[in-house]
Order: sequence, then structure tokens, then C-alpha cells
Amino acid sequence: MPADIRLAISCGGDLTLRGTLTSPWDVAVDGAHTGTVVHRLRVRSGGVATSGVSSRLWRRADGTYAHHLLDPSTGEPAWTGLVAATAVGATALDAEILAKTAVLAGPAVGRRLLARRGGVLQHDDGRIEVAAGPAPVRVPRRALEAVA
Repeated sequence: MPADIRLAISCGGDLTLRGTLTSPWDVAVDGAHTGTVVHRLRVRSGGVATSGVSSRLWRRADGTYAHHLLDPSTGEPAWTGLVAATAVGATALDAEILAKTAVLAGPAVGRRLLARRGGVLQHDDGRIEVAAGPAPVRVPRRALEAVA
């Protein structure tokens, strides 16, 4: 595929992205509490996925709340302090696994999981925490001109 072609594919909300050296994608992350954009991730290539408990949440007959992300040790909904995590991965599948694992593991482990490529943690109390990911690579102007 030519280096100057950008693409974005959405698979049920998970994204596969391919940008160019000079034209990465800006991906808006919506807040689980507000529905408004809380952060934008800049992604040149890879996958982006969000997992959370706010969209599939219901009240049980006893009045308690439940959701679809289960604690594997109990089989009950996992309440970890996070309501959502958005992860950047090498692929959309990698991003989905990272996002879901971050929510299930909670803030401390989630922070470490997302630090490698970047992402966003959304806490129960409404706080938004950005995992910055790797530092940007500065490409010499000569290299960019050679690609163009």
C-alpha cells in the first residue's frame, strides 16, 4: 500500500487506523459520564478501543447495579474504580484487550498497561487520566522530504 494513503476502519466501535508520517489521526475520546469529548489521541498507525461499564449497566431486582464486565474470580460485575478505558494498541484487537484488561484491573494496573502506547482512564468519580504513551519521534525534515 502506498505510504501516502490514510485509512480508518471501524469494527463495532474499535478502530484500525493508518495515517502517514505527516498526517496522523486525531481520535476523540468521549466521557463516560458526560458524553462529551474529554481527550483526543493522536495515532499514526494501529488500533484504538474503549471498554467500559456505563453503556451496558442495569439495575437488578434487589436494587443493586450490574454490568457486563465480570470479575473472573467471582463471576460478578467488576467494580474497580474505573468506568472506562480507551487504549491504543498495535491492532484493534490489541487495543480492545488492553482497554478491557485496564477496566477489570483498576487504576494502578490500568495506568501501567496504557503507558506503553497511550490511552485514557475514566474514574468512577469523573476524573479523566491520560496515559501519555511514548514520546513523539522527531523526524528530520530531510527524511520527510525524501518520503514525499
